[in-house]
Amino acid sequence: MNKKGALELSMNTIIIIVIGVVLLSLGLIFVRGLFGQVESLSKSAFETADAEISIISNINQPLTLVPGELEVKRGSAEVVDVIIANLGETSTTVTMMAISKKQSIDCSFADTLTPTSNPYTLNSGEQASLKLIIDEKNGALGTAVCNIKANGLNGDNEDSLVITVVK
Repeated sequence: MNKKGALELSMNTIIIIVIGVVLLSLGLIFVRGLFGQVESLSKSAFETADAEISIISNINQPLTLVPGELEVKRGSAEVVDVIIANLGETSTTVTMMAISKKQSIDCSFADTLTPTSNPYTLNSGEQASLKLIIDEKNGALGTAVCNIKANGLNGDNEDSLVITVVK
């Protein structure tokens, strides 16, 4: 009888060890996959941040859109930075306008919630960053354009934001 009990104890021990090793392996695989996703996500975030910083620090145009192209999910909204810079020698007052020819795309500035911004007075060499809200109102999928115009700036004071509406 002792031999049968010892054999049973030994089988239970082996089963517990096998289950433990399987659970440990599955846990390690899960953690490794999780860290892999975190690593790729953080790498992507840092690359995006570096690109944005380099764009903002190297403003050499009166009007800059960051990003220049945008992908918007149907029925959602996204924000774009509009950077205006006074590259002239005198101060100037700038008013921004955003126009979309597509009815389902609403381009409006965050400071007024309308397609026209508040006026901004910029001294020579100064710049201002405005937020442009792109609101997609369940229209058709495809490409749309939001034209941005800066009234009061010298030089290239018009730019277009290409918007791709996706599902």
